[in-house]
Amino acid sequence: MRNRALIVALLLAGCPSPGGEETEGSSSSSSSGADESSSSTGTEVDLCVDVVCGAAATCDAHDGRCYCDPDHHGDPDVACTTYPDYCAEGRALLGHGVCVFDIPDEATWIDNSQVGVEANGLRWMGKYLAPIDPSAPLPTLFGDRSEYNLHLCMLQEAFQSVLPGFTNADYLALVYYRATRTMIAGSVYELVKEGLPVRFVFTVEVPEESFELLTQAEVYSVYRLLQDRFAIGELGYFPRSAIQQGSALTWQDTGMPVVFNAGVMEPKPLKCE
Repeated sequence: MRNRALIVALLLAGCPSPGGEETEGSSSSSSSGADESSSSTGTEVDLCVDVVCGAAATCDAHDGRCYCDPDHHGDPDVACTTYPDYCAEGRALLGHGVCVFDIPDEATWIDNSQVGVEANGLRWMGKYLAPIDPSAPLPTLFGDRSEYNLHLCMLQEAFQSVLPGFTNADYLALVYYRATRTMIAGSVYELVKEGLPVRFVFTVEVPEESFELLTQAEVYSVYRLLQDRFAIGELGYFPRSAIQQGSALTWQDTGMPVVFNAGVMEPKPLKCE
C-alpha cells in the first residue's frame, strides 16, 4: 500500500516557474506528519467507520472520502459506473495511441510516455487527466505522451464525441480555473535523481494565484485517483512552482510523498500541430 504521511522536504536553492525552470538545491531531507489513523494520544481513528459509499466506490482511510474504483466513474457518494472505452474509440478514429485508463506494467508506461532528457532529471514523461467533480466528462486517464505533448491536442482530436468543438477556452474552463474546473491535468514523471523516496511523481497544472491552488485535500484526491490506477510504483506529488512549494511546505499528515527537489528541468510546452 501507500506510504502515508511522508513529506520529503529538500531545501530549495531555486524555484521553478510553470514553464519549466530548473529546480536545483541541497539534498537535505526530513519527514513530518503522523499516521493518518492515529490521534495525538495514539488512539487509532477509523475515518471510514460511518461512511457509506455508493456502488463501485471505496472509502479511503486517510481522508474518509469515497473514491470510484478503477474502471468506474461518477459520483462515489451515490454510484460509480463503467464507462465507454474512450481510448479505444480514439485509437480507432485516429489510427494511433491516445490514452489508457491504467498503468499496470512497465511496458504500458513506456508505450504511453515520451523519453525524457536524463541530464534534465527526467527518464520518462507521461500525462494524465483526473476528475475532481462527479460532473467531469471523462474518467481518470493517462494520455499517450508519445503522440500528444499537450492535453488540449489530445482532447480536440480524440474526444470529439464527448467534447465536440472543444476550444482552448473550453480546456481552461475544464481543468484550469477553480470556478469551473471539473478535472485536473498534469504530468507524471519518472525521475533520474537517486536518493528520493519515490521514482515517480505527478504535477498539477493550475494558475499561480493563491486562491486557484489545490488544497492539500484536493491534491490527495488526485493522488488517490492516480495511484489506484498506477501499479508500477508509488507516486509522489511534485509542486512545480514557488507558490505551490510554499503551500505544500505547510501541509501536515499528507498521506502521500511530497517531493520538493527532484533535480528536474521541465520541458517547455509546445503548440498543437
